[in-house]
Amino acid sequence: IVSEKRAMLGEKSKIEILTDIHADARSAHVATSATEMGRVLSNLLNNSIDALADRDSGSISVRLELKFGRVLLSLEDNGKGIDPETLHKLR
Repeated sequence: IVSEKRAMLGEKSKIEILTDIHADARSAHVATSATEMGRVLSNLLNNSIDALADRDSGSISVRLELKFGRVLLSLEDNGKGIDPETLHKLR
């Protein structure tokens, strides 16, 4: 999915997608289908790309790690962030 998004952005894009996949998470099993997991990752990456649309450059970090026996997928970008009204709805 990450490779597809990089290809979609193209070589001239000023958005960089970095990955940090911890070794212990590579062999972990997740109680969902590969299709569902791919959809989640794709949607999160699309949100980050959209948040960077108005910037001259940007970065997205994708991290996959194992914490306390659970797989943790996290994305972080340096985009504009979530407006306060939307953030309130997410809590």
